[in-house]
Amino acid sequence: MRIVPAETLDAAQLAALAERVVGAFGYAYPGWTVAEACAELASRGSLPTTFVAVADGNVLGCASLLADDEVDGFAGVAPWLGNVWVDPASRRMGIGGALVAAVVEAARALPVPTIHLVTDSATGWYAAQGWDELGPASVHGHPMTAMRLPL
Repeated sequence: MRIVPAETLDAAQLAALAERVVGAFGYAYPGWTVAEACAELASRGSLPTTFVAVADGNVLGCASLLADDEVDGFAGVAPWLGNVWVDPASRRMGIGGALVAAVVEAARALPVPTIHLVTDSATGWYAAQGWDELGPASVHGHPMTAMRLPL
């Protein structure tokens, strides 16, 4: 498995990944389209920056470093870890941790003291990796938990 920038994917791989990401997280982002996700995932040189896990030409997962994750009450807070997705058949193999580590490393290159995230289901997983729970949050009215990691 390799972790590579999403812009290295071919158009078909990128479109398939965008479909999966919108399928996984679109419930919290009304109106987010596959085309918009494709553009976000393929962004180069600035935020958002997305990393993907690939093996044998297959995309196994992704994670993004975002300038804004549209978290209610957190205007001006940046950057954010988002779009953390791993193919269900490839979970529990360390792929998510490797993707999060790639995003955290990219965040360390920015002049910021922390990186943030929101999750509705993986608070314990992130806490085990050193993320601090900030408390309840929401994204477009969907309940989440906000967390941060000191850099």
